[in-house]
Amino acid sequence: MVNEPTDPSRPAQELKSSWPPALKVNPATTPLTAGGEDKELTHCPHCRHRLLTHRSVLCSWCGQPINDEKYLARAAAERAAADEAERQKIKIETEETAKFGVVGRLRRKAKSLRNNNGL
Repeated sequence: MVNEPTDPSRPAQELKSSWPPALKVNPATTPLTAGGEDKELTHCPHCRHRLLTHRSVLCSWCGQPINDEKYLARAAAERAAADEAERQKIKIETEETAKFGVVGRLRRKAKSLRNNNGL
């Protein structure tokens, strides 16, 4: 049995149903874009929740695909930039490991951290 918080003023059934709180989204008043049709997509066209990331092609809330061409192009560009940054980081670490060995690379990293922190 899971330990549940007890509050004598509220029944246990009410505690179970109150978490997580439901988001109240009014589809009629929630705009899909920030500032107009030519601006970037900020809300899911299916559930109208705010998009949590601009890299995903699926809504984080409802899982439906986002079929906006500008949004998909931007998501692809952001994913490509993040992938390139990760590749560059791996390349640098691989070169340092080849040059100094694993222990040498880690020592250099620790030394640079000590120098940056003023130790």
